[in-house]
Amino acid sequence: MSHRQVFARHARLAIVPAICAAASSAACGQNLLLNPSFEQVGVAGPQTAQTGVGGLGHSAAFAFGVFNNIFGTTTTELVPSTLLGGGAMMLHVTTDNFINGIGQSFGVQGSGPACVISSVNVFVVSGAV
Repeated sequence: MSHRQVFARHARLAIVPAICAAASSAACGQNLLLNPSFEQVGVAGPQTAQTGVGGLGHSAAFAFGVFNNIFGTTTTELVPSTLLGGGAMMLHVTTDNFINGIGQSFGVQGSGPACVISSVNVFVVSGAV
């Protein structure tokens, strides 16, 4: 199977926020994400569909945006979480290209913190991550 065939498959996944305790210094221990548990609905509503390339707009979760590196369509939807012990909601993301998805920037671009620890639980519905 060629790379084009592999990468053209639809990827469907649900991103579940993780509550993570890390032994780290005070500078690295603070969660800098807004709406890390996806409890707040985004300004575009609980379901979105964005088609194009580049920074395309808001996802279904407040403070998370949709960015397509390759022309395509990315949809987002807030749904009840299936993670035991996790938050109440998760973000269901569907995209038709392999490097498209969601993200969040914090701070002024180019001025990021010296140390960042991040984690995410990914529940793959179909395709590959």
